[in-house]
Amino acid sequence: MKIAVLPDNIFGAMLNDRLVAKGTVQEVFTIFCQTFLAKDSMDDLVSILTKAKVANQLLDYMPPQKRSLQDFNEHFKSAGLEALVEWNMKRDQEIKISELQ
Repeated sequence: MKIAVLPDNIFGAMLNDRLVAKGTVQEVFTIFCQTFLAKDSMDDLVSILTKAKVANQLLDYMPPQKRSLQDFNEHFKSAGLEALVEWNMKRDQEIKISELQ
């Protein structure tokens, strides 16, 4: 899937505090991931998230009261996005390991 707008412009603009707090951004991001992964691979999604410089900030798209790794995992698993959950858990573990070294 080709995206005509640069991903950093799209994902950066979504971080509006009011819309994040209402859960609107979480819903939009969830629908985007579902639609994208229906046609393309997880590797392609990771590439887009990395280019957008948000791969390490996915919890920022969750409402403040649900901004934990557990809430993230529950939400995206229930949305059928287990691949995203697995990737994010692996990324989180790699960050923790690198911090310990």
